Amino acid sequence: MALAQKRVESPIGHIYDNLVITPKGEVFAIYRLAKIDYPLNDEKFFNDYLEDGDGVFSHEEFDYKLFDVPEGYDLDKHLDETIQGVLIEDETGLNTRYWRRAGEILKDEVQNNNYIQYLQVRLTKPVEIIDPVDFFRALNNQTKSFLKKMAGNSTTDTKPLRYFQNLEKMLYSDLQNYKSVDRVKEKEMHRIMYYNFHRANQTPLSYVQVDPFNMQEGMVTNHNGYLTIEQLDKTHYISILPIVSTPDATFGSAFVQQLRDTLPFPLETQIHVRLQRREKDMTNVNKIRRRLYHQEKDRDKTDQPLDEDDVINTGEDALKDLQKGMKEHTFRLAKTTILFIVAADSKEEMEQRIKNVQYAIGATKFKVYQPIVDQLALFHQSLLGVPYTFRLFEREMTTGYVWDLGLDVERDIGNKHGLPLGRVITKKSFRDANEARQASSKVVWFNPALTKKAITGSRFTNGNTLIVGPPGQGKSVTVKYIFCWLPSLGQKVLYIDPKDETEDFFGKASNVYADNSDFKQFVDRVNFMRLSGEEKNRGMLDPLLFLEGEEAETAASEALEELGEVEKHPETSTAKKVLIKRAIKQTMKHVTPNMTRVVEYIRKEDTELAEHIEGYDKTIGRVLFGKDDSRRIDFGNPITVLGIAGLKLQTVDEVKEQKKMTPLQRVSQVIMENVYRLVTIFSTDRNQDAAIIFDEAGGLENTASGREKMDDSLRKGRANNTDIYLVTQAEGDFASEQKKELISYKFIFRPNDTKAQERSLRFLNLQVNDENKAVIENLKQGTCLFQDHMGRTQPIVIDVLFEEWLMACSSTDKTDERIKRALELEGRQTIA
Repeated sequence: MALAQKRVESPIGHIYDNLVITPKGEVFAIYRLAKIDYPLNDEKFFNDYLEDGDGVFSHEEFDYKLFDVPEGYDLDKHLDETIQGVLIEDETGLNTRYWRRAGEILKDEVQNNNYIQYLQVRLTKPVEIIDPVDFFRALNNQTKSFLKKMAGNSTTDTKPLRYFQNLEKMLYSDLQNYKSVDRVKEKEMHRIMYYNFHRANQTPLSYVQVDPFNMQEGMVTNHNGYLTIEQLDKTHYISILPIVSTPDATFGSAFVQQLRDTLPFPLETQIHVRLQRREKDMTNVNKIRRRLYHQEKDRDKTDQPLDEDDVINTGEDALKDLQKGMKEHTFRLAKTTILFIVAADSKEEMEQRIKNVQYAIGATKFKVYQPIVDQLALFHQSLLGVPYTFRLFEREMTTGYVWDLGLDVERDIGNKHGLPLGRVITKKSFRDANEARQASSKVVWFNPALTKKAITGSRFTNGNTLIVGPPGQGKSVTVKYIFCWLPSLGQKVLYIDPKDETEDFFGKASNVYADNSDFKQFVDRVNFMRLSGEEKNRGMLDPLLFLEGEEAETAASEALEELGEVEKHPETSTAKKVLIKRAIKQTMKHVTPNMTRVVEYIRKEDTELAEHIEGYDKTIGRVLFGKDDSRRIDFGNPITVLGIAGLKLQTVDEVKEQKKMTPLQRVSQVIMENVYRLVTIFSTDRNQDAAIIFDEAGGLENTASGREKMDDSLRKGRANNTDIYLVTQAEGDFASEQKKELISYKFIFRPNDTKAQERSLRFLNLQVNDENKAVIENLKQGTCLFQDHMGRTQPIVIDVLFEEWLMACSSTDKTDERIKRALELEGRQTIA
């Protein structure tokens, strides 16, 4: 009768705090690594990062394993948290329906994956033998052990637990000099062990109830190129892919991190590292240098044509640099095995994911291999608390190279919860925004209203936003897409539309999507207004109607003095100013004070001044002169769009040249002064957030008084619980250090000029190096560099989730069928 054989043994014997003790007496310390924000092509960051990584591997007496565990991502839960904790619900449920719809779209298109990074340190690494002294010491210990067994003494010479606890305490203290680490306790270790046997589960790891029965359950079976773990209700298909080829250098690549953000499914990474004593490494390098030297001499002796050999051509210089670095302790060699682990709940899905991994790294010099017969051995190596012994796919690299893979870095940007703004761009080059979007699985969430509430770690305490770029790159679409979401985040919105086009595009979208009841309801909540000379707009910006107290009197006085050109005649200016102020004081005693009544008071004493001012009442200036039945500008709707295309503002250059203002320029300037004053009264309830958006802000700032008023708006915004958005064509309009400090969020769309691109990089405090120049140069329409409230900058692609919003937010009419056909022909690929 055949006896049952134990084919697989759990490596875990006992757990004490963060120490794992195996049945064979091996001891491991387990740590969780904190994630590190990965700045864009920052050489100094990576130099410091690699130096800290080298410090982690400073103890050659230990073996190391870096690994990550995909903890899963529940988009439904994320949206539930957003809806419950961030969303401002309306009585119709419209906001919730749009958020739920966004969730359905994102679930179909992206699969965000969160990872936890760990470090396993083997404290019981065998003593390395590199000289006769080491050999005789080891022989002596083995002889003692043999004699004890011969004498019937079966005890082993193991060190007490206290020894390893003290060793771990020393190690933990040392690691904290280089990395932010936490000790992993028993409950978390059980989750890691559970994950090892349930890799294809869709349920986020934090939701799982782990117990001794399900922790390591399953029948593990080796197959050609993969293995299965069969459980009662599911079979997990797992393939472990060693990296078998690597590029010579990877500085700043964060290859693993980039790959994780690209793939729409979890990709587990494990890196086994063992260190030899420096003397042995130096001996090995010297041997290789001598071998290359002799090979080169042999090549020189032959007169036959030889193929180029990169190893011989460049190897000597590389080894010389390596040898120098090892002597100076700036380089440290590490024998390393790098494994990617792909899991799925079917063989077909697993095979497709393997193809996706191979495709994603196809353009790099990294190569993976799918072993046919070694899957079970590799699986065993992937478990917690297993010594690094399977070295078939081991490669020699520096410790800096290991950390340069970026296992513990993240390209986080934006907020944890908020509106779905777009996705982080993971490809270096792409043909258009759609390709960049499809290649990324990392969603950018955006909640600008939260910044002025003092987010922990934020560099700014305001929600002001700057959007910069040349025409046609996506500025207006971006800001309109944002303002469509803002009411659901609790912000009233005022959009100053200099092109006066928003109402037209919303109207066209409403016609095309007439059967979309939610969109119709959404558009009905937008109040469109145009500054024009129509009688219906009378008094819309009368300062005595929309302002109060001294502020109203001051605004009215300044407006009337400007319209009356009282400074034109210095000999009468003082008297005219006194008359205007007196007339305003008299008017303020009425129940319905307005500018028309002020003019009537002025007429009683100065007919000429009154008629001069009254002349503006027959133009767009009518918005300044209210009557008893006039209504102030209405901000009752969640979104107000104010078209100001009828204004003609004097430029700074015209002021410098002392050109005389036309009547239209003069009244336009007065109207614009009152538009700026909306910052203080737009949200009369200080408990309610508000946002005011100045499109083409550079043009507004480039007026006689615009710069001062724009700065004032930025400063007063936080006090009035109002975020200011500035949309402009050049960052130079807002590049001063003082103004930059007033702006939390910055969107930079690709400038056309190379020098402007470099200025943009400096504006974002990015290094002006070749890598960053390439990033901004490769941006396409709908993509930009985005800097958040934490000062983090990444390239992102704006993702307008709803087609009706995209049409409404557009500034280019593509609804005409002839134009559609022409665009299709223009974009059609030609097959040679």
